[in-house]
Amino acid sequence: MCPPFALPLLLVYQGIFGTMTGLSYLIAPALGGVIMQYLGAATLWRACLVIGLLIACAYPVLGKVQQPLKQRQALKQRVAGPAIGEAWGDD
Repeated sequence: MCPPFALPLLLVYQGIFGTMTGLSYLIAPALGGVIMQYLGAATLWRACLVIGLLIACAYPVLGKVQQPLKQRQALKQRVAGPAIGEAWGDD
């Protein structure tokens, strides 16, 4: 169950995720087609490699950023945990 204070953040996250997914379905094929037509297939694949490597390098960085957020969330749950658990019926 989702605690009541996290529900608005969850809805915002779902909205952003849905919007970005829709935009990627629209933009990626058009951009890939333009790159392939004017710059060639090799350039398209090199660009995919560079973007993939950048994203792979970003995962450890994002993990380090996310760790303090998880610690703060755990602290909030320790402070308000029993009240939230009882309110949602979690035993």
